[in-house]
Amino acid sequence: MTLLRADLLRGATIVLCGDARPAVGRELERLGARCAPFDHGLDRSALENLARTLSVEWARHAITVTAIAPGAATSDDEVAGLVAFLLSPAGDYYSGCRFELGAVEVG
Repeated sequence: MTLLRADLLRGATIVLCGDARPAVGRELERLGARCAPFDHGLDRSALENLARTLSVEWARHAITVTAIAPGAATSDDEVAGLVAFLLSPAGDYYSGCRFELGAVEVG
């Protein structure tokens, strides 16, 4: 069993995406991300808890961890835009949180 060594990832940004739609995974892979699809039924709070736990554990290595939970009507461009923001220097201020996309209805 190979364990992830956080000290080798110093300064990295990890974005967890809670969406099983293949189109989202392909778009993120196009941006250079590694994607591992999982069951959409995974509880969003579990994804947020994973982001929080990893964020606390790996903070000493300057690693930020965030989670994205896209809604059913969220476009691939919205997800890709948020990922690009989180990977930019401005995204360094966010760690241990979940971004809920498409949660607010406008109308």
